[in-house]
Amino acid sequence: VIPQQAQMNKVVGWDYIHDASPMFLRGMGVPKKCPQPNSAKLMLDYILSHEGQVNVGRGGFTPYRADVTTEQTPVTYQGVRDEVGAENIVIIGFDMGSEKEQQDFSKKWVSRLG
Repeated sequence: VIPQQAQMNKVVGWDYIHDASPMFLRGMGVPKKCPQPNSAKLMLDYILSHEGQVNVGRGGFTPYRADVTTEQTPVTYQGVRDEVGAENIVIIGFDMGSEKEQQDFSKKWVSRLG
């Protein structure tokens, strides 16, 4: 952990939930009809690269790459796993809802985009 982060953790009393530490998934994608699909794909490539994942971690999210270390960013997936144990990580995925909810959401989304 970065020294400032470790000091803050001691003062605040922050720690992981050792019996069920939630890890939230973040979604990324390139819309089918985006005006610059190659630029969007390059951005995805960068975000998934080592440098991009280090910056993801520095931005407050948890990088997933095993080659990103806690010397580079305050928190890593591997660091959390080592701290609480793989069996104590709860992956919070995406709830797609019912088909009707998806259709209703899509209609609202399209109507607001014009």
